[in-house]
Amino acid sequence: VGAADPYGAYAMETTAPPYTGPLEFNGAGGPPTVAGTKLISAGSDDALSNVPHAPVPAPPEDYALENPPFTIYMYRAQSGSDYPMRNVNTADLAGVLWYLHNEIVAFPDPEYEIRHFNISRIVRLKVTIQNPPEFFERHQRKFGAFVAFGAGKCTVPYCDSLWKTYGPVVGCQTADTQVANYHSPWKTQPPESNCAGGCDSAIWYSLPGPCPAHEYGAKSTDCVWELPGGDCGKGNSVTGARDCTYVAEWYGQVTLDELLNFTFTDGRRASFAEFMAAGGKEYDKATDMGVYTNFWDGIHDEEAGRRRVEAVRYLFQQKYPRYPTEMQETEVLCDFDGWKNGEFAPYPAPGSGR
Repeated sequence: VGAADPYGAYAMETTAPPYTGPLEFNGAGGPPTVAGTKLISAGSDDALSNVPHAPVPAPPEDYALENPPFTIYMYRAQSGSDYPMRNVNTADLAGVLWYLHNEIVAFPDPEYEIRHFNISRIVRLKVTIQNPPEFFERHQRKFGAFVAFGAGKCTVPYCDSLWKTYGPVVGCQTADTQVANYHSPWKTQPPESNCAGGCDSAIWYSLPGPCPAHEYGAKSTDCVWELPGGDCGKGNSVTGARDCTYVAEWYGQVTLDELLNFTFTDGRRASFAEFMAAGGKEYDKATDMGVYTNFWDGIHDEEAGRRRVEAVRYLFQQKYPRYPTEMQETEVLCDFDGWKNGEFAPYPAPGSGR
């Protein structure tokens, strides 16, 4: 599917392999407390391509007919560091722009001249998903509940109830359009969800990994062995088993500087540090505008939000013409409809606070 260019022509760039440099949270190039976690490499506890773990039984052979795997694009706002997509939150394209607009671009670090959390790019992921049969048979839904991760740890109360009962269920939830008015180009919610308007709110996803009850640096070998998470590992196909509910592949990236597109009079593109030094602001919440850039103007403007989504789609298309612009399957909706009463007994329900 072609994408129009609402912000003018972008220069074609060569497809590049994923960044393989230092991992995140090591303090290089920024404050040692970047991302609010301890001074440790992100994913260092489970950085192997395939996580060693106890044997897990495979689902019945006909499970793939009952609940076929599906493939979509997910996006993640990330620093220049790479790490496994385990115990992280991702989003659709509208959802990642919601996050950037509300939590990143308005809060740069002037001392280090970097964006909040040192975020510098939008990474696109091709993700194939098949949740465990125990969950699907109970709910008849493609997705489970979204859970938030911070520093590799699930921050929702009683997350362990979910993993013990169903295994590493990939979850979703829609973003609040009252906070930042972003919408997907297609329907994202089923009619029975009582969604408003076009039922096209932005989506966030959760990808549970090894030992999700503990943050990086606190994941013991025994915990990882017993709870390996849902990442199927390099070279494997998704099965829906309790160690293999998703496969995530790098499928391109766009830097936030490319969206900024701030240039000097001689045509040279400025770095973010140079942009800040010149008095530029990507976005100011007080004025709802940027300084020397208008890309992020209007956080509550639905049409402006749709133009931003289209602009980033177009830029991915221009940079990676051999990749599909979209992998969205219209029948794949954020369809989780809530937990049932007593579903987790004797454990408390995830997120219940009791």
